[in-house]
Amino acid sequence: MATSPTLASPPPGDHTVIAAFSSTGAFAISGDTLTQTVTDAAVNMSVTSSNGNSAYGEGVSFTATVSSTQLGTGVPTGLVQFRIDGAPVGDPVALDDSGVATGDVNATLTPGNHAITAVYSGDEDFLDAVATTTQAVRKVATTTSVTSSLNPATFGQLVTFTATVTPSTNALGLPNGTVTFTDGSTVLGTTGLTVSGGVAKATLSTSSLTGGAHSIRGTYFGTANFAGSISPVLTQTIGKATTTLTATPAVVSVLPASVNVAALQHLNTALPLGVLQAQLTSGGHGVAGEPIVFKIGTTVACTSTTNADGIAQCNAQSKIVALILAGKYVVTFAGDNNYVGSTANGTLIG
Repeated sequence: MATSPTLASPPPGDHTVIAAFSSTGAFAISGDTLTQTVTDAAVNMSVTSSNGNSAYGEGVSFTATVSSTQLGTGVPTGLVQFRIDGAPVGDPVALDDSGVATGDVNATLTPGNHAITAVYSGDEDFLDAVATTTQAVRKVATTTSVTSSLNPATFGQLVTFTATVTPSTNALGLPNGTVTFTDGSTVLGTTGLTVSGGVAKATLSTSSLTGGAHSIRGTYFGTANFAGSISPVLTQTIGKATTTLTATPAVVSVLPASVNVAALQHLNTALPLGVLQAQLTSGGHGVAGEPIVFKIGTTVACTSTTNADGIAQCNAQSKIVALILAGKYVVTFAGDNNYVGSTANGTLIG
């Protein structure tokens, strides 16, 4: 038996191998042939991105690298077709002398994940191959700002907050979605963005903010194409509303026949003997739920809470003598976070 030395691989295809025996005297000359089939060599292939987590509008390119799995077979040649989400992108790109092909820069990928495929078509010596990777594209960045229609405002006044959401690029149009307005940790409401004058805005109106300083923010939650953003704090100042106390004349004795009852009704006096009454108003409307202190001289007769019409009453029948001696009574509202205090003197009838 004779074994040939290891030979370099011939090109792919069928090759005839001849073995010939030369006689040494006692044996006849002989020989034989066989067909040696050489197939195309397999390749290793990879595809990479110049930036695997790009922002929308940021250019990226893809590079395919092809190498032989067999030593000594050289560098593959041929073409690579790049595909994005299954669709061909550009023309096929030829491998260079090192087996590398790079596609054109692409800046049109929409936000989300994209399947990147590189298809190598092979050549006369190497098999075709496919490699894939995932390209992540970040959403369009946004900024959100909030303005107030009236700052400072007075308690009870209507204030409209406007949130403006601005994208880092207009290539995908203007943002849509919703904005949530908050006062500190308290949610004031959520409204949708609308486009007006080439700007995406959301508005919220309220007259319920209490007196003092309020930290107002607008939070845009984003969409499939646009990233969310939170506005800087807008400090909204709500000042106290002024109030007016009106004391009703109090009846302190049985009315003589000469008293003009119609005149008393004009004074809004239809109260029982010794009953004191006052009305607290602000902006022409009654203020409910506020404590009113009734005093006769320096003595507190009673403290009563205003009703829905802003009216509070105090039964001072047991103090009529003190009331007559004082010649009047005094009503006081001390004020609170929302309202400025006020006071009034009540006259006597009798």
